[in-house]
Amino acid sequence: MVVPCKICGQISKSSDKQVRGGEILQLYSCQDCNFEFFSHNPEEKLFNDQLDHSRLEGAGLVIPEIQEDYNNGLEQSYNYTKEFLDESDIGKNILEIGCSWGYFLDLVRNYGCKPYGVEINKKRKNYVETNLNINCELNIEKYEETKKRYKKIFLFYVLEYIYEPTKYVDRVLKLLEPSGELIVITPNLNDVLKDIFKNKAFQNFFYDKFTINYFSKKSLEVFLERLDEKYTSYDIRTDQGYSFANHISWHIHKKPMETKIVGGDRYITNINETLLKTKSELGEKLVKIFEKMNLDYSKAISDHDFGNRIVLKIVK
Repeated sequence: MVVPCKICGQISKSSDKQVRGGEILQLYSCQDCNFEFFSHNPEEKLFNDQLDHSRLEGAGLVIPEIQEDYNNGLEQSYNYTKEFLDESDIGKNILEIGCSWGYFLDLVRNYGCKPYGVEINKKRKNYVETNLNINCELNIEKYEETKKRYKKIFLFYVLEYIYEPTKYVDRVLKLLEPSGELIVITPNLNDVLKDIFKNKAFQNFFYDKFTINYFSKKSLEVFLERLDEKYTSYDIRTDQGYSFANHISWHIHKKPMETKIVGGDRYITNINETLLKTKSELGEKLVKIFEKMNLDYSKAISDHDFGNRIVLKIVK
């Protein structure tokens, strides 16, 4: 079947691809803009709380209980608030699309902002409204119906699930106030473990049947050219969230190990914390070695645009 690329419209090449859990699907690849995608729409399954069954259980991992999942997300969200929020955001409307259990929005409120959420998973959407008392909708339609605009809108690991990503981002940009920012984090198609190390186990793990869009830095640049909504500037970079210890683990175990963090891990941090508890000169030296090694490793990967996640910022 001939399927045009979702981004540039050129003819894409199809191939059989094994996804997590062993299922074989038709994957479409565009050589012109370096973009890969599945053609089906996962919206109904996402609405009915099926994502973790594929994303985690399909990879042999355990689905955490709500409180554990919330705490893990909260820990990761502290870094997001440090990186993406500043004093100019205090008192402003902040919207997170794909807010899960609402951990980031809870920190946004504590920061002094006015939080709003969108969550397609009805179970999580109800949790955000009932347990956190934060307004949360199943989609952006009700926000589009109001005149309320937002200083910043966040999509953390969401764009890869959107059936028509270009049209959707056009809609989202309309919700920004003048000079507002859209911040997107999405997995990088050009992953060092998949494409440079060519780890077979990771290649089988990388694709998931609900993750239908696989962007590269190049495809996102083409994506921005195809938007109808105007913007003033943008910045795209890749970031290596997984440590060298995680990659060594893949080569040894040939399967994913639980990290409790989306797109990253705490392996080196945990090792260094253990070493520091020894209160020894050798322990301190080893900590410095591991920290420098991980920084150098991550920088080399990111400098070549193979970081496992892409960070996109669009200023309206």
